[in-house]
Amino acid sequence: MNMFYFMESVFPLFFIIICGFILFTIFQGIKEWSNNNKQPNYLLKVRQIENMYEIGVEKRETFLIRYRLYSYKFI
Repeated sequence: MNMFYFMESVFPLFFIIICGFILFTIFQGIKEWSNNNKQPNYLLKVRQIENMYEIGVEKRETFLIRYRLYSYKFI
């Protein structure tokens, strides 16, 4: 078996494997980038609190301590 005949059969195989690995890596990177750019999916339902009494808080200080709101502009 001549060395050139061996390289004629092995070189295309390595070329296909290396190109396939590069393309696979590129597609995986695009897929991960696309997943990172999606809008976050929030599982909790958010609602605005109109009044402190809706959530059972009688005093303003209790509301601030419980919800860690240190500014009165949120109330």
